[in-house]
Order: sequence, then structure tokens, then C-alpha cells
Amino acid sequence: MVLNCCQVCLWDPGTGKQLGHTLVGHKQWITWLCWKPLHLDPDSRFLASSSKDGTIKIWDTVLFQCTITLSGHLQSITCVKWGGTDLLYTSSQDRTVKVWRGDNGVLCRTLQGHGHWVNTMTLSTDYVMRTGAFDPADAQLVHGDITDSSKCTFCW
Repeated sequence: MVLNCCQVCLWDPGTGKQLGHTLVGHKQWITWLCWKPLHLDPDSRFLASSSKDGTIKIWDTVLFQCTITLSGHLQSITCVKWGGTDLLYTSSQDRTVKVWRGDNGVLCRTLQGHGHWVNTMTLSTDYVMRTGAFDPADAQLVHGDITDSSKCTFCW
């Protein structure tokens, strides 16, 4: 894959030639790409892209077209992850993480509480989402113990 401002190109690694058409639709730089998990999409047909324009697009890479556009973040989206239960997780400079249904794009939940924008996320195999906070004013890592779910203000 090659990113060109607002476009995604898919390439055949064996031949080095572009596959199909360029995926066009974002209005600003693309910030992250994420394939739908293989156990949900054995043909690797669906790809999610996020952008500084505040949208997420789900692309059908067989038809080379956008199937769903998600919007709701107030600033640039910094990361998109496609979870194993067909949920999309997006983080943003608006200091939120949003959870969307992958099949229809419905917003399920907005997670708030970060003191600064959320740069990246990771998903674990035990279906727990973890994010890391960085406080640039004090230049120190902020740690929190969330092993007791009653202390977690955004867990469900």
C-alpha cells in the first residue's frame, strides 16, 4: 500500500503492479490503515482508513469503492484498529476513543477522559482495550491500575 495525501493504492507484492483503481475519498492526509481481521474476512476484502479530515472510510478492495464513511470525531483521527468482534476503534486528537460496529458503521460508544490527544491504541487477544496517556506539560508517563474494574471510569 502506498499513501499519497488522500489516496490509497494497493499493490501486488509479486509483480509490483498496482491492483485496480486508486481509493480516493479523504479530503486530507490519511493517518492509519487497518484490514478487517482474517477470521471475519477470509478474502481480505475490507480495509479501513482514517484521516486528518476526521473521517474513517471502509473500503471494498474488490470493487475499489468506499462502502461506509464514519464521522463523529471533532479533530484528526490518529489511529484505527479493527477488533476481532467486528468493532472498529478510533482514536483522535479530540482526546476520545470511539467504538463503531464494523458491519454498519453505527457508533456504539465514546470513551472520554484523556488529558491530551490519543496517538495510538492496541487491542489484546483477551478483548481488553488499553490506551496510554502522555502528559506533555510534566513530560512524564501517567500510569493507572485498572485491574479492579470498579476503578475504571470507561470500562463496560
